[in-house]
Amino acid sequence: MRAVGGRFRVLGAGLATAALLVGGVVPAAATTTAARDANGTLHYGVAFSSFSGSLDPAASTSVCDSIALQFIYDGLIRNVNGAPAPGLASSWKLAGRTFTLTLRQGVKFQDGTPLDAAAVKKGLEHNMQGVQTHDGLAIISSIDVVDDHTVRLNLNTDTGATLPYVLSGREGMIVAPNTLAKGDAGTAGVGAGPYSLIDYTVGGRLRVKKATTYFDKKGQPFGEIDFVQADSGGPGVTALLAGDIDVFRPDAEQYAALQCKPDVGVDLVPSLSYLQLQLNASRPPFDKLKVRQAVNYAIDRNELNRLVLGGKGVIAWMPWPKGTQYHNPSVAQRYPHNIKKAKQLLKAAGYPKGFQFEMVVPNGAGFIDRQGQVLQQQLEKVGIRTKITKRDSNDVVPTFYEAHQGDAFAALRVGDPSPTGDIYEQWGKDQQVARWLHADRPDITRLMMDAQSSVDPKQIVKDVRTAEKIIVDNALDVEVAFLPQLVAWSKSRLGGTPNAPTQPCLPIDLSHTFVKK
Repeated sequence: MRAVGGRFRVLGAGLATAALLVGGVVPAAATTTAARDANGTLHYGVAFSSFSGSLDPAASTSVCDSIALQFIYDGLIRNVNGAPAPGLASSWKLAGRTFTLTLRQGVKFQDGTPLDAAAVKKGLEHNMQGVQTHDGLAIISSIDVVDDHTVRLNLNTDTGATLPYVLSGREGMIVAPNTLAKGDAGTAGVGAGPYSLIDYTVGGRLRVKKATTYFDKKGQPFGEIDFVQADSGGPGVTALLAGDIDVFRPDAEQYAALQCKPDVGVDLVPSLSYLQLQLNASRPPFDKLKVRQAVNYAIDRNELNRLVLGGKGVIAWMPWPKGTQYHNPSVAQRYPHNIKKAKQLLKAAGYPKGFQFEMVVPNGAGFIDRQGQVLQQQLEKVGIRTKITKRDSNDVVPTFYEAHQGDAFAALRVGDPSPTGDIYEQWGKDQQVARWLHADRPDITRLMMDAQSSVDPKQIVKDVRTAEKIIVDNALDVEVAFLPQLVAWSKSRLGGTPNAPTQPCLPIDLSHTFVKK
């Protein structure tokens, strides 16, 4: 599920932003005279509470695992500026219901075995059984080894155009065959990426070093990367200023203060990820349209953006923001903040005195905690009382989604790179969120299936906008604000310029960064 608690795949597209990158893409030379320490260690601050604890892409239950996994595994396909780009596969081709990958030659896993077509077949079949990687690969009916460097995926639908996006996430990370045979992928972490595992303490520290087997030495700017516990809020800032970490992802409201620090660099970019109150509409009280609409009217999105995101976010009314081609302006601002209207709708729905519900809030990110608190305060003003239940990110799936423990989920939904991804996963038939919350919509399913099989860009835009109108008209959830993405770093320790990735659970773009001597 792709959210810091609420989403199953990764990455984002559609905005002109800085890109992710792991090894393999040769960066332009950094414009600096500082000497490089090619064997230096980068101290990378992360919130380990957002990791699931497994180094196996198929066993991973948090999209934020990708922050570390990308360095260990790389990917068959990468996401660069929101668009699929070559990774361990140099090219791919979709023809009807076959999707053919051409692999780079000479690539090896970190144990020295070749990354050939047979290994990729085993790796993809392993990911097809994954907890969260299964859904994205479900359109694959079988896999053929054409030759040592060619893999053919046989599909059971006409929606193969989504595969380049899917394979740019955990679904396209290939575990070494020997590791799969031993059954220790979750702890061994052996892939074909630029860095190999040194050690990993669940919830505490993860260290990787340059992999001698990696095919592109220019994609390894550091001798080692030491992932150090540092939450995105105050603790991360303290660790950075104390020199305990070199780079991390601060919260939006820390942007102005960090900009004033002469030894700190800060980068900010927009993203497609949005704060969201996901409603379990399969049971009271959110099974009633007027109740869901009342909640939407009760939320003051501008205040929430200011208090939670430092005013740096973009107000969200639907899964695609203003400025992208998929945004439907006809339903934007459908639910402006209106306490009187919210109370009228609650009375009409049979709740004149309001009601109480349980809202699940995932641990780990300070801004998500604040979102839950602000939502609670705003809903109280219309008589809706909120009981907040905190859950670790890896507990959300079995408790909220599978066991239905809770009525709503205050989450961060990580934007999907494909135009249909966010919409289809939440309301498409047999998709993970829709299946667990009994939220599938036949009308949205039909539109998204048509869009995924269409070769006409105008038709895809039309289908997505129509689906967004259904979402907004029926108040299927509460979109709040699109997140800005930040990165902060020590100028004295690092040369070059780290760039904020386009999504919360992607690695920082370090392709233009190095440790100073």
